[in-house]
Amino acid sequence: MGKSKGNPALGCLLVLAIGGIIYLWTISPIYGIGALVLGLILLMAANWQKDCQICGNPIKRDSYTWTMDDGQKKRVCPKCNQTLERRQSREAIKKYL
Repeated sequence: MGKSKGNPALGCLLVLAIGGIIYLWTISPIYGIGALVLGLILLMAANWQKDCQICGNPIKRDSYTWTMDDGQKKRVCPKCNQTLERRQSREAIKKYL
């Protein structure tokens, strides 16, 4: 039997949210619809696709944060992360040679 990957806290939060929407629906259908729409908007915002701030490709799973020379932090994709690591390593080797 495989190990469950679900988070129990998220499950409890989902049950509470559904219960809250049903409760608001019993008070007034407008409140229930409003809570449902707000919940969907928040869910979409949480899962909004993020883009690499260097190449612009969508970041699907793994993202890395780099502090650039100008002090700004940027979220980068795995490919750009590999490129930045190689560049950093090359500069470190040049520094000691």
